[in-house]
Amino acid sequence: MRGDVTLGLSSPTKNFYVVAAILVGSWLATVLVAPLRTFVEAHLLLTSSSIPQLELWAAFTHAFFPRDFLMLVFNVAMLYMFGVDMERDWGLKKWWGILLAAITFGGMTSMLVAWAFGSTHPVSGFALPISAFVAAYCWRIWNQRMRFFTIELTGRTLLIFFIALDALLAILTLDPTILTGRLVATGIGLAAAEGISNLRMRFARWRIRRKLRVVKSPESDSKKRDKRKLDDGTWLN
Repeated sequence: MRGDVTLGLSSPTKNFYVVAAILVGSWLATVLVAPLRTFVEAHLLLTSSSIPQLELWAAFTHAFFPRDFLMLVFNVAMLYMFGVDMERDWGLKKWWGILLAAITFGGMTSMLVAWAFGSTHPVSGFALPISAFVAAYCWRIWNQRMRFFTIELTGRTLLIFFIALDALLAILTLDPTILTGRLVATGIGLAAAEGISNLRMRFARWRIRRKLRVVKSPESDSKKRDKRKLDDGTWLN
């Protein structure tokens, strides 16, 4: 089947408008109020100095302050294309839970990496929850074909495409901060899409297969053959 999924045609929800308004409002506030922008850049964005200065809240607050207008447009567009569908699948409560988990755990990971590598690039924007929503959306249509703008691909190849873009960005900037945080958020999105109960079942099946796996070695085969040997030295067929 070709083209059985259409991306980004869902009607926006009230929740989408609320989150988009928060992002637009925070960006406008930092543009119009210079002291606020200075404060945000110094204390609310995620940097390598966040841990030494004990500004741990930056792991969370950085997500709600797009760096510039281009990032704002990209964040809102991606939220519309992927976040709206996942809200309809999960419901509002789970959607917000995944959003907060992606920001918190992805932000904490990025903060640790930024501190360890001395990153010079502040992290801002809504990329972490978007990574979770993209991963969940791709898992939902894993083997289905869809059209992403003018390119036809599957959910699997779409997810690989986005991860490759993040990896390329990390290589070009020589900074793994953004990549590691987004990978954590991607894992959260995949786990949410699969469901905890299904993950437990998959893990249980893997353990059973591992226990039942018989590893044959030359030594064990030799022992089996010795048991089949008769007293006169002939082999038992």
